[in-house]
Amino acid sequence: MLCMAHSITCPGFGIGAWIDAPEICEVAVREKADRRYLFVLNYTSERSRILIKRPSIDLFTELETVGETELQPYDVRVFSLAQSKESVACAGT
Repeated sequence: MLCMAHSITCPGFGIGAWIDAPEICEVAVREKADRRYLFVLNYTSERSRILIKRPSIDLFTELETVGETELQPYDVRVFSLAQSKESVACAGT
């Protein structure tokens, strides 16, 4: 079962607009220059499913990713997020 990403708060950035992830995964956003990167870490010995809600580039495969994807046990995925005014709006603001 998926739930809203819970492990970060990022002022001015509505992370829930980009991803749903189980509580067992850590989700973090880092920013450098004009790019934002979404890190997803699976800390368990079981597979985890995440839902990427908007087209993003998986930096390991260099493929555009949207929809449900699976993380292997102890897996890490990094996505490059598109920049737009819509992508930086906080939910509820």
